[in-house]
Amino acid sequence: MQQWKVERRVFAVEQFFLEKNDSVVIVQLLFRRQFNVARDGAIPDRNTILRCVESFRTTGSVMKRASTGRPRTARTPENVSVRMSVIERPRRSTRRRASILGLSRHSLQRILHGELNFHPYKIMIVQRCFQVILSNADCFVKECLKLLLLTM
Repeated sequence: MQQWKVERRVFAVEQFFLEKNDSVVIVQLLFRRQFNVARDGAIPDRNTILRCVESFRTTGSVMKRASTGRPRTARTPENVSVRMSVIERPRRSTRRRASILGLSRHSLQRILHGELNFHPYKIMIVQRCFQVILSNADCFVKECLKLLLLTM
């Protein structure tokens, strides 16, 4: 579902009321002309226009209503102080850190990722390169360059 900008919703409501166009089809046509929308471009459908008009009639605004859902409470400024905990003990697991701070693991992960831009990673075990391998690789590269230069 496409979110229409306020400017475009206002235009649709204005055309519906001011021009006395109670026809949604005419409002769609005027919308297409005003915003130079191609023939197969996206324009607000009938329900969108009628929903904007109804919203304007009831609230006097075409802005979206505030969410009625439960607000998230874990991401308060006090709880974003998780950064100090990470600085003190960076190797502590997320599960243990959440337990100590009194947050759910999911809330802690959301704070770490969204607010602090910390991203999880896996530690990769890398084999150590010995000097012999490095010198062999260096010789191989030199030989390849010689061959490449000879073929040019």
